Amino acid sequence: MPAVVYGTIEWGLTAETGLYAESVEFDTGIDAVWIGGPTGDDVAGATFNSSATFTVTGFTNTSGALGAKTGAAITLANAIAWNTVVGHGYASGGQTIIESVKTGLNVKQAQSRDVSGVFKPFMAAAV
Repeated sequence: MPAVVYGTIEWGLTAETGLYAESVEFDTGIDAVWIGGPTGDDVAGATFNSSATFTVTGFTNTSGALGAKTGAAITLANAIAWNTVVGHGYASGGQTIIESVKTGLNVKQAQSRDVSGVFKPFMAAAV
């Protein structure tokens, strides 16, 4: 039965290909270099290399093949609007790449998967 939602909140997840998504997390970050002045306080710096990591946790769906393989590009059904969280002039594009696939087996539970990786906003598609 679908949830009854009160107010204006975002609710629920979309199933990923071959995976019933239970949770999806995103964490954005940058590289930074800070230059200290004579008193030790930072007086200059630079930020660069915007990126985001993601983890999708869920249970395998036998009606669709989960093609999550390390090193492969993936299109996430639950991707956020990257331009709302990634800076440095990012507007669109980039690549989402799988870095880790964790599989869990359990006698009393469906097979679980954690698919993790990175979003590189300025990276072009593989050739």
